[in-house]
Amino acid sequence: MDRRTVTRRIAEAGVPPADERRGHPVYELRRVLPVLYAEALARPGTSPDDMLPTDRRAWFQSENERIRLEKELRQLLPAHDVAREMAQMARQFTNSLETIPDLLERDCGLDPRQVDTVFEVLDTVRDYLHQVMAEDLDTENEAEK
Repeated sequence: MDRRTVTRRIAEAGVPPADERRGHPVYELRRVLPVLYAEALARPGTSPDDMLPTDRRAWFQSENERIRLEKELRQLLPAHDVAREMAQMARQFTNSLETIPDLLERDCGLDPRQVDTVFEVLDTVRDYLHQVMAEDLDTENEAEK
């Protein structure tokens, strides 16, 4: 970058000098860098749709390599594996919820009316979880269309 460009951008932004050395102003880097490179950061081209064809091809190749590496490192899992694990966790959680009233009745001595209240609360929680999971599934299905 030309010295005149640097001087002009600093002056336009009104960045005050931090010090002076040999008669020249010295600026803090953290204040000057955003001013100097604001245009480059705001410039389009970060989206594949805005890139030139050769740049777009290089970007997609790099993304494919990144995805392949993440799969190898087990940081990225197939969606059906995640869905299967989540369904298994939900089943185990639901089964655990169903045993709570029996445990409370047996171990804590709750009377039948109190146990019925616990059943109602747990049914509400189970219905809410089912509703949230169904909404998420609907959202995913709409996004895939």
